[in-house]
Amino acid sequence: MGCWGDEPWESDGGADWFGDLMDKSSLREYWREGIAAEDDEGEVVFAAAWLFVQLGRVYIWPIRDFDADLQATLRALHRLREDERMAEGQPVEWERRIDGYIAELESRLPASGSG
Repeated sequence: MGCWGDEPWESDGGADWFGDLMDKSSLREYWREGIAAEDDEGEVVFAAAWLFVQLGRVYIWPIRDFDADLQATLRALHRLREDERMAEGQPVEWERRIDGYIAELESRLPASGSG
């Protein structure tokens, strides 16, 4: 067994299972529709962004799409955060949660430059 960490995706079996899940389902395609949604209050985008925060990791998300999808999620979250119309009627915690999602996803960006 190849286990290199304590997260569910940090083992050969876990990473393979997540890979199969993504390959055998239309989860990513449905996610793409959600992250690009243009509903008035941003609720669908917010839900799709949450999904990426949870599953948008190397060894879970399809690696060929990971960087582009990470960037798409960050753009969508920034759009939500900056659009006053989308924040209307949402609890203050909503903005804090978006800020937390942005910080978490930015921590997953590849390091720029070479030492």
